[in-house]
Amino acid sequence: MATYIPFTNVNFQFTDLSGNPYASGTLNFKISGGSTPTNVFSDSSGTILGTSITLNSSGRAPTPFFRDTAIDYKYLLKNAAGTTVDTFDEIKSGFATLLSINDTRAGTEGSPVITLGNGTTNDPDTGFYHSANNEFSFSAAGTRAWRAGTFGFDVTIAGTAGAPSRIFAGDVDTGWYQSAANKWAFAASGVNVVTFGSTVIFNDINVSKLNLLDYGEKVNIIGGTGGGTQDIDLELGNVVSLTVDTSTNTFTFSNPSATAIACGITIWVTNGGSQTIVWPASVDWPSATAPTLTAAGVDKVVFETINNGTLWTGDLINLDYS
Repeated sequence: MATYIPFTNVNFQFTDLSGNPYASGTLNFKISGGSTPTNVFSDSSGTILGTSITLNSSGRAPTPFFRDTAIDYKYLLKNAAGTTVDTFDEIKSGFATLLSINDTRAGTEGSPVITLGNGTTNDPDTGFYHSANNEFSFSAAGTRAWRAGTFGFDVTIAGTAGAPSRIFAGDVDTGWYQSAANKWAFAASGVNVVTFGSTVIFNDINVSKLNLLDYGEKVNIIGGTGGGTQDIDLELGNVVSLTVDTSTNTFTFSNPSATAIACGITIWVTNGGSQTIVWPASVDWPSATAPTLTAAGVDKVVFETINNGTLWTGDLINLDYS
C-alpha cells in the first residue's frame, strides 16, 4: 500500500534573489533523473492533485500537497512566463520537508527554522537557521553546535560566490550553494568563505583533510595564581599564561582529550622559581626530575597525554626568556 507524506505546506514562499515572489509561477513534478511527469496528491489518502501546481500571488502553493514515498521526485520551478528558474532533483523520503527558494530564514538556538528528520518525524531541536546578520548557525539537540554527519538535503543547488542559491533574511550576498560536485560553499558579504558569528563546537569529532592558514590558538590567561591549587582547564585553551606568586602552587589538569587522542598544554610560566610548585603526580619528567624554574623571568614548559590524562609527559622548552 502506498504511503503519502507532506511534500511542503502553504507557508513556504518561492522568490527570486531580490525577494520578489514568483506569482503565478508553477511547480512541475517529474520522476527523478528524467523528464517523465509524476503526480502529487492533495491528502494522505492519495487523492491526485496533478503533475503541476500553480503558485498564488505570494509565490506560495495554495494548499498543502503530498508525495508518494515510493517515488524519487524532481521538480522544476517556473516563473509566470513558463521559464524554468530552479530545479530540485532526488527529493526522497529522507528529506521530510521542502526548502523554499531564497526563503527568509530566521530563528533561535534550539528552535531552528529548518529541522532535520528521517522522512517521518522531524527533530525540532536539530537543524539550522540564520541567527543574525551574516551569521549561520546550527542547532543539535537544542544546543548551538556544528555537527558533522551523514545527513543530506536531497536537493540540487547551484550558484556562484556572492550570489548564493539560498539567501538569508533578504541578504543577497549571504547564503549557501553548491559550487561543484559534492562540494558545499558559503558566501558571506559577497565573498566565497565559510564564516561563523560565534564559537564553532565540533563535539570531539574527527576533521580530516584540513589545511590551516593564518590560524591562532586561544590563550588561557590566568595571571597571578595566588598560591594554593590552580586548575588548568584545557577547555579554556591549550596555551596557558600564568604568574606564580604568594605561596606554594599545586597545579591540576582537567578536561584532556579522550584516550587515543593526543592532547597537549603549553604553559608560559612567569617567576616559576619564586615559590614551590607541585605538579600533578601523573606527570613523568625526563630522568624523573622536574625542572627548576626561574625565580624572576619567563620559562616555557609543555605537557602531553595520549590516554586522557592517566599519564602526562612533561618537558622544559627553555628557561629565562628575556
